[in-house]
Amino acid sequence: MEQRHKDLLRKNRVFLIDNLIMKNFIDHVAELLTANMEDTIMSNATNAEQVGCFLNILERRGKGAYQKFIEALTDAECDHVRSHLEQLEDEDCVDGYDDIDGPIRQETGNDDVDLHVSDWMKTDLSEEQRQTPISERAMAFVAREAVGVMEVGKLMGFTEGRLRQFQASSPIPSSQISTMFSAWRSQKGKQATVENFVRLMRDAEVDEQHLKSVITREYPPGDAMA
Repeated sequence: MEQRHKDLLRKNRVFLIDNLIMKNFIDHVAELLTANMEDTIMSNATNAEQVGCFLNILERRGKGAYQKFIEALTDAECDHVRSHLEQLEDEDCVDGYDDIDGPIRQETGNDDVDLHVSDWMKTDLSEEQRQTPISERAMAFVAREAVGVMEVGKLMGFTEGRLRQFQASSPIPSSQISTMFSAWRSQKGKQATVENFVRLMRDAEVDEQHLKSVITREYPPGDAMA
């Protein structure tokens, strides 16, 4: 998939989560997915998580995947979503990329969700560190840079009612987000790993340098396995 299309999907992630119902849409994108991938997507508890999981997979489906996704929107009677994306693309809202494919991510035969692990995650942290539960302290530091309970919360799969509860919990935005992070950690249990948390924060466009600083301070690179 072209980098400009990946960026278009990422910048419109919340819009897509709000406007796609995965249980109704998944049959229309069956040719893009393996049975394993479909099971992975639909195993998520909420529609927001299902759509987010689908978008993660879509990015690594290679050349032509974006166009097939666009065509599937029409098949699924989601023309308003297609029009929205095509209008943004026509207006060159995602700038700085040529109309050629960048390096296509090699398929490895692993049908699990691609978690988009940052280069620094792979070099500075061991697999054990990436799979350890994210600490409350690390989440509290990251909360200082995360903007907007509603935007981040939708990516985490919370309902609007629950998000309003977080907003009412404190007049301080970072405290609202910290409370939401803690609720996510409790809800996800063993799945609330460092790797999964970082993926969500990158999708929410939290500053990458701040994220790296917090995570590598909490989980020192010197402890990473070679």
